[in-house]
Amino acid sequence: MTSVPGIFASGDCRSGSTWQIASAVGEGAITALKIRDYLRSH
Repeated sequence: MTSVPGIFASGDCRSGSTWQIASAVGEGAITALKIRDYLRSH
């Protein structure tokens, strides 16, 4: 999650990310799980 609640960043827009498709896919999956957790808590 970013510093703004409910706003998430993933992939190349995230600082320190790599520019590889496998990393982007993995980060997308992690982001989806974090969004799910966020929505469940609200």
